[in-house]
Amino acid sequence: GLLQLSVPPGPYDLGLDVDSAGVLGKIREAVIVPMFSLVELDLSSLVLAPIDHDASLPDRETALRGMPVDLSFRSGVPLASYLEIYGLGLDRGNRARYLVRYTFAPLKSAFARLFGGSARPVVFEFERGSEFSSAGERLVIEPDKLAAGRYRVTVAVTDLTRNVKSESVALDITIR
Repeated sequence: GLLQLSVPPGPYDLGLDVDSAGVLGKIREAVIVPMFSLVELDLSSLVLAPIDHDASLPDRETALRGMPVDLSFRSGVPLASYLEIYGLGLDRGNRARYLVRYTFAPLKSAFARLFGGSARPVVFEFERGSEFSSAGERLVIEPDKLAAGRYRVTVAVTDLTRNVKSESVALDITIR
């Protein structure tokens, strides 16, 4: 299952030992848990998870539990995204305004890149508002919007108050 820890921002030494049916594994590495700024635009990790057709938008913990390790999703199932935005500027009315752009760019094999045409990315773009300098961004992508295939997913956020942009780390996913 999913192992979750809540720790304050800072540097840590990660040590994890696993025993799975007699097969041992271990990880030892230094990790840094970031502190998100209240004044500089920054994005959390993007979380993608399948949801039931009748389900409500999941919170971060529910989305994390539902996110497949191999980032492979079944075709015909809605996909929910979750992202946290920090450091949004506030206008004179103490509101943050921002533009969110989700891009699902098709990934092609080397053969297809050499001999095939270029497929266009699937893009969802919205203007949003918040009463705070941080916001949770959630979206449900209906199954008819993404065909089966491999995609590189990114989310770009533009703070409309200060005209500053930030982009998430890309996730490569498969819809089967």
